[in-house]
This record gives sequence, structure tokens and C-alpha cells, in this order.
Amino acid sequence: MSVEQARRYCIDCFFGSRANINKLFAAARVSSRTLENDVNGIGITYTNGRQALAILLRRGNEYAQPIAQAIADQFGVPVTAIVAGELQSARPIPYVSRQRVRPAQGGVSIGHYMVTAGTLGCLVRDNEGHVYILSNNHVLANSNNARIGDPIYQPGPYDGGNPNDTIATLWTWTFLNPNGINYVDAALARPINIQDVSPDIFYIGKVRGVGMPTLSLHVKKSGRTTGLTRGVIVILRAYVKVNYLSLGHLTFDDQIVIQPGGFSKGGDSGSLVVDENNRAIGVLFAGSDIFSLANPINRVMQELNIASII
Repeated sequence: MSVEQARRYCIDCFFGSRANINKLFAAARVSSRTLENDVNGIGITYTNGRQALAILLRRGNEYAQPIAQAIADQFGVPVTAIVAGELQSARPIPYVSRQRVRPAQGGVSIGHYMVTAGTLGCLVRDNEGHVYILSNNHVLANSNNARIGDPIYQPGPYDGGNPNDTIATLWTWTFLNPNGINYVDAALARPINIQDVSPDIFYIGKVRGVGMPTLSLHVKKSGRTTGLTRGVIVILRAYVKVNYLSLGHLTFDDQIVIQPGGFSKGGDSGSLVVDENNRAIGVLFAGSDIFSLANPINRVMQELNIASII
């Protein structure tokens, strides 16, 4: 059996039909099923130089290791249980002064007029040559509660942004589905004046095309709260439950998981994640004190019909 087959089996056990979950607990000789409520993600990682299945937990659980061993025995693949904490899209934002910047670059504070603040990821272009600001749905489109043409402030409202700081208007976004599987939390806003935005990203510079996320890849990002940080991709193809507050816990599949925990904090949502060659890898959208989560950039571009990153 492959690690991917084990991943799909565990997704079904813990998040799908759960048809095999009783067999799994019986194989582990575990009578309690409390573990199933603590599992908030499944993905692929490296252990001792080999691909392995990663089981993400909200908290430490005494049943995690027996379950991991039962899966390893059944599929013949390494399995590791990792405490990830509660994964959230809109974490509390520390007080960090963020100013109005013109031209605004990636990494600065931005937000829909009804949200707190997030991060301007980068500039992108569609097939017709139009330029847009890229960030998250929950940053630019108020977690679905928005209309095309809504004002976007830079800085975001939490940082003092007001109608005089309107830099763009909301153009489109990916719908956050509380009842299905999500792949992307992203949105585009159209600058009112193209001279008010810049293709550069603070502390990073210009984006050099698109790269491929791989395990152990070193990455960096520039965000509204933590500025320039560096990390490593530790899990790919992650199937996770993310707390979206009013929308509840949303399911995301095929996500990128990055360590260390300090890679991002609240307010960094929307940051563009790039590799050491400044190639775009993903868009940061959630995290915990232990991990950060990013949507793969190729999926973001596909969902929003983005032709290129400027």
C-alpha cells in the first residue's frame, strides 16, 4: 500500500463515512473513541528520510500512538502522530502598528471594510491583462459576507483604515463551503489606481514565477504582523479542519503545512509564501501556535483564473 492510499483511508475513517473506524480502533485494541474528536488533519510528511503518513491532533492523546501503529501495520507505511493545536483562519491579531503605504507592496496591512486586517499577498494578472490584489477570502471578502465592488482599505480597519484609505474594490473570491471540501481561501481586489500598488513584496522583493511545494522545502513570507519569517514545509496533501468562527469548522484538502509555529500569527493571513528563489509556493490562510497552513499557489491561480503573478 502507498502513503496516499493510507491518507485516503484515514480521511474516510475520521472525516468521511467512518465505515472503517471501528475496525481501526479494534485493530489498535483501543476501546475509547475519544481520539476521533481530537484528529483535525491527515497529510504526508517525512520520517527518517521516508514518506510517512501524518495524523494531526488538536491536543495530545494517549490513544494516538496505538492508532498510528495500527495504521502502520495495516498499510506497511510509517505513521506519525503530531500535535498541531487548534487550526484557525482568523487568529487574534496582536497590536502591531501598520501604516498606510503608497504604493502598497505585498506584506502590508489590508482588509475588507468590515473585517479587522490581513495581509496583501501580491499582485496578479488575468488573461486579459487586468491587475489585481491577491489575498484571502476572509481578508478581502469577509468570509463570503461581501459584494462585488465593496471597498478594500489599506491599511485594514484594525490598523486605522477608513474610507479615505480605500485602495481597491472587491472583484471575485472563492466560496468558503461549510458543507463540503474546500481547496482555496482566496480573493481578488481591483486597484482603483494602478499607481497605488507595487509588484514588490516587503523584505522579499520581486516574485520570480511559480514553484512547486515539496517536503523539506525552505520557504519565507512577509506578513502584516510578523514581517519576514522563514520556515520549512513539513506536510503536504494535508486534509484539515479549520476553525472559521461564524462559519464553523471548514474542511480543506491538499494543503501545505509549514513550521515553525512562529512562521505566522493573526493578521498574516493572505501572505504569499515563496521559496528561497522567490518563486510563489502558496497563500497563507490559517495556522496555530505550532503550524501554518497555505493553499498551493497552482490551485489558487486555477480557481481565480490568474494567468501570472507579477
